[in-house]
Amino acid sequence: SLLGLAQRSGLDRLALLLAPHRFGERAALLPRVPSRADREPLPALVPAQGERRGRVGFFVGCIMPELFGDVNHATVRVLARNGFDVVVAPGQGCCGALHAHAGDLVTAHSLARRNVAAFEAADVDVVVVNSAGCGASLRDVGHWLPATGDLLGRKVRDVSEFLDAAGLRPPRGRLEARVCYDDPCHLVHGQRVQGAPRRLRAQIPGLTLQH
Repeated sequence: SLLGLAQRSGLDRLALLLAPHRFGERAALLPRVPSRADREPLPALVPAQGERRGRVGFFVGCIMPELFGDVNHATVRVLARNGFDVVVAPGQGCCGALHAHAGDLVTAHSLARRNVAAFEAADVDVVVVNSAGCGASLRDVGHWLPATGDLLGRKVRDVSEFLDAAGLRPPRGRLEARVCYDDPCHLVHGQRVQGAPRRLRAQIPGLTLQH
């Protein structure tokens, strides 16, 4: 919240005028902090709209709700509009990817056990993820925790992969835009998901996907 206030007021830019140049380079990489409304926690259950097609869990993440909260809210809206009850399992937490990359496997495995327990209690057949790095990490939980993590690992699906397989309900309007799609490394290499995001975008009326 303090960072968001500094960005909106311009105090961050003023402070950088007095800071060494290297701080400016690093600050330029920071995303804009979303509004407080976009960072509001998701409800525990978002009911399906229209004919119900199923029930899925949604993995919130730790960075996503703070810096990309609007993406989380949009993901849940799309899932609900496509006929799925969306369960935001209480007790879930960080996926542990950064800890594992840094070699802190003890903490990574501890976080994995927390997520295994949370989604086991949620009683869902699929756990939908919209962060490529988190999805790749959660798919590896079976290797981290062979006795308990394999079931969660096999349930994880990227949101584009899941909606592509389920069948996207026709969008209600048009989006007149030309867009390029950049494959997230952890999605295309870590999860082997490449065609689904392109097929979904091709179904949006008015949208042209540039190659």
